[in-house]
Amino acid sequence: VIIVKEQRSADVYRHDGKFCRIAVTTKVLRANPWLVKISAKVYVNMLYFHVPVNRPTELELNESVRSELLRLLPEKRFKKLVTPSRALGSNLNEFWGILKTLDETKLDEEFNLV
Repeated sequence: VIIVKEQRSADVYRHDGKFCRIAVTTKVLRANPWLVKISAKVYVNMLYFHVPVNRPTELELNESVRSELLRLLPEKRFKKLVTPSRALGSNLNEFWGILKTLDETKLDEEFNLV
């Protein structure tokens, strides 16, 4: 659901409330159209998010996934992770613009979870 990219790896917060670390490059993350970079280090899987109609620069997470993640993360950290930066908020608009053209086979792509 949320991927925080570090130098040679990434911390992954999964939809089931579990945390893992993966070895992945920025190039691999950017190649998956379902992952949107919303801040300097954070990518989100848009399958789990929606944007409120009145607030196009905010993300809301599916409630059941949100409650699972809040068991792992303090509320303040969670909010920071899912809040798009001003500079990268435009990535959300780009995603919504290409949504209907996305390759659905990428949905099954898995990363090597450690």
